[in-house]
Amino acid sequence: MSPAPLIIDTALLLALARLAQDAAAVILRLQADGLTPERKADHSPVTAADRAAETLILLGLDRLWPGVPVLAEEATEAGVVFSPAPWAFVVDPLDGTRAFVRGSAEYTVNIGLVHHGAAVAGALAAPATGEVWAGAPGLGAWKWLADTVTAAAGTPIRCRPYPAEGLTALLSERTSGGSVAGLLRRAGVTTSTVMSSSLKFARLAEGAADLYPRVSPTCEWDTAAGQALLEGAGGQVLAPDGGPLSYMKAEADYLNRGGFTAWGGPAL
Repeated sequence: MSPAPLIIDTALLLALARLAQDAAAVILRLQADGLTPERKADHSPVTAADRAAETLILLGLDRLWPGVPVLAEEATEAGVVFSPAPWAFVVDPLDGTRAFVRGSAEYTVNIGLVHHGAAVAGALAAPATGEVWAGAPGLGAWKWLADTVTAAAGTPIRCRPYPAEGLTALLSERTSGGSVAGLLRRAGVTTSTVMSSSLKFARLAEGAADLYPRVSPTCEWDTAAGQALLEGAGGQVLAPDGGPLSYMKAEADYLNRGGFTAWGGPAL
């Protein structure tokens, strides 16, 4: 029997935020014990923290919403075959493993929910800083700090109006200045900062920056949670054709091949 339709409300966002926070705690505990990174088939790093966090998230999602399929990074890498469905969770248990391995704080836990190809809810956690965010388009976005993921403790967040003095862009380590220079110039960007992981979506959502352009491919688990959070805060994430970035692209191996542009407001 198919699972019942999910209700996108603040209770669901709170549950996702708590699950992301629990995964963050597992990552920090294993990091304190010491980790030896391994190399996956694509030569990207993976650690025991990636795998333990994903196991916790998968068990939690199955407990809370049994029967809803999950597209998860490490399971996919291990050969688990995912079949697209109207509702699906999209999980990256540790986004920014390279940064994590080198001791940077710029890595996140990503738990997104997709419905008919659209990102409809998402939660992110930044284990190193104790920050947690959750949001959904049309519902809003919230932030929590240091073990305070409760309904009362969430602070509403919103993208800021574009500053008259110029926009601030957040760039991926894999995005060269030349490849996005034209966009940055046309948008009136005066400041840019390189940052790892989906943390860039969260910073746009809370009004710390204005633009995140990406030209290199990403996986759907890299963006689903962040897109839902940012759109809940009043931003948007656009594919190269100008439409919303979409999901469950089985024919593309669940890749966002053409990149995207994340805006902290209307696209310029």
